[in-house]
Amino acid sequence: FGQTETPWHSVSDDYENARFIKPNIIEHLFMQASADLGLSVSLKLYKKIDIELGIFNGEGYHQTENNSYKDAITRISYLPFIKKNEVLQCLSFTGYAQYGMINTESVRHRLGSGLFYKYNKNRCDSPDEDLFATWVMYFIGKDGIDPVQTTRQGYNIGARFSFLWDIFIMGSYDAFDINSSGSNDSFTSHFAAIGYHFNSYFRFAFAYQNQQFENAREISKEFYGVYFEMKTPANQ
Repeated sequence: FGQTETPWHSVSDDYENARFIKPNIIEHLFMQASADLGLSVSLKLYKKIDIELGIFNGEGYHQTENNSYKDAITRISYLPFIKKNEVLQCLSFTGYAQYGMINTESVRHRLGSGLFYKYNKNRCDSPDEDLFATWVMYFIGKDGIDPVQTTRQGYNIGARFSFLWDIFIMGSYDAFDINSSGSNDSFTSHFAAIGYHFNSYFRFAFAYQNQQFENAREISKEFYGVYFEMKTPANQ
């Protein structure tokens, strides 16, 4: 209860492990915060099924409650080989559903799915020890008032490698359509980064991103950046 991580991020962050460099698909496409005020519960069934349910404010951690409407969110992950096969134990099939109301007439609905894999000899929830991770994520959602609703959809494909213990490289490809019923509003993005883990509390990365826009007025954009992350023991 309180300010809590939203359900999709609790899985995607364990595989991408790159929040300090770039937002993931649900943040980028739907501007959904990684944390929100609400109540959530987690359940594990037969050690292979991980379920997270929650009722959230819907405004994110950066904004206070401004009405009585809430978002109901559920995530279900299935790990068929957990603790049975060292190579495949972190393979995860994940589904996501969100039903929300912005006000009496306007909706905020999301459906998502993801295939995640990584190789970690120890634990699937310890991303700093991953040797390799890859993922495919797809989301579709509706916002607004019927019948004039905006349908958004997009997917993300990415991979991350670690070598020499502390050096990591990652790359991803995004394709988004901000409004499926409109035109000149889709874009693609290529992203690459290389970084170094100094220790459990500090890491940095150099990153490059190229965005290609369908809209002729914005043909492309390129970004270069240096990113740092510092943690305290309380964040571990």
